[in-house]
Amino acid sequence: MQLINNTPLIELLIKRLSKSKELDEIIIATTKNPEDNKLATHIKDIGFKCYRGSVDDVLSRYVNVGKKYGAKIIVRITGDCPLIDPKIVDDCIINFKKKNIDHYSNIFPPTFPDGLDVEVVNINTLTKIQKLKLSKEDKKHVTKFIVERNEFKKKNIFNKK
Repeated sequence: MQLINNTPLIELLIKRLSKSKELDEIIIATTKNPEDNKLATHIKDIGFKCYRGSVDDVLSRYVNVGKKYGAKIIVRITGDCPLIDPKIVDDCIINFKKKNIDHYSNIFPPTFPDGLDVEVVNINTLTKIQKLKLSKEDKKHVTKFIVERNEFKKKNIFNKK
């Protein structure tokens, strides 16, 4: 909710994501923590959906959003990337759809400037790993488990500059 030119950064992020041609819907997944009440209210006030879930189990938030809204693909953009580039988001989604993979990103390894982080993941993959006995760290960092294991199909887009 930090302001820049009287606009909350989360709103700036959403406005930038709204320029994506590949995103079907933008849903903010935040916590049930009372300190996120102002955020959730603001998201709804500007006309977007907000899902509230576990503080520590971020993976469950993603899976529950996917189930609730019938998503087959989840695009993970974190709130600390308010200057996200919708073209990079679209490129990642397009490339994900072309391949039969579990995870596509521009951060493993990172070759884009910090703050342009995009991850695209199959909801079935998230649902599958949610059923496993995961560490608190794996539940907190949604795609960590996928990225660290060879049994998942992963690709990364690289910045040419």
